[in-house]
Amino acid sequence: MSGACLVTGATSGIGLALAEGLAARGDARVKSWADWVANAKFREDASRAGAENWAAFKGHLDPGKADALARSLVARMALQKVMDENHIDVFVHPENIVPTPKIQGPNVGSISLDGITPFFQVPRVVVPAGMNDIVYEPQYALNADKTDYVSVLAPGTPQTRLRHPMPVSITFFAGQGGEPVLIKVGTAYESATHHRVAPPAFGPVAGE
Repeated sequence: MSGACLVTGATSGIGLALAEGLAARGDARVKSWADWVANAKFREDASRAGAENWAAFKGHLDPGKADALARSLVARMALQKVMDENHIDVFVHPENIVPTPKIQGPNVGSISLDGITPFFQVPRVVVPAGMNDIVYEPQYALNADKTDYVSVLAPGTPQTRLRHPMPVSITFFAGQGGEPVLIKVGTAYESATHHRVAPPAFGPVAGE
């Protein structure tokens, strides 16, 4: 799946929840969290180190740890209930609709799932959704407490046209164990839209 990044919930299978989740998937190779770490493809060494540390961690029931897992479990159950009752297979989320802003500029139009899907401990897949050639010039305003300046987008904020358009993306996420349907949906979206534009210096990937 060209240009895609599959991300699964990093702590989705602690203890009983892990065993149940992996058993429900029926994967031939990944039967434990350690198996998942061993078979995963990480974009950064820091992510791999964090996953390996979590696999070796034994204090899941220490004070403060079990409470966080319990909140995540209840939230995940509520999410799954909503999906089942409304016949929802996948959620769609515009991961970002503007390119990465200029340094210290307002990140307008981006609502990341980085803090949401890890809390629910559910998988998501990110695929190309087109190109954009507009960035907003930095604008700042004093916060309500008058202690700091924060980036803002006010009416009339200047726009700059990029010489080379930058890619934007779309995210699909599902319930726990929903990786197979996400791969199908992400692949179908990419095949139907052809939003991915090959970087000039690298050229198209095989099959494009």
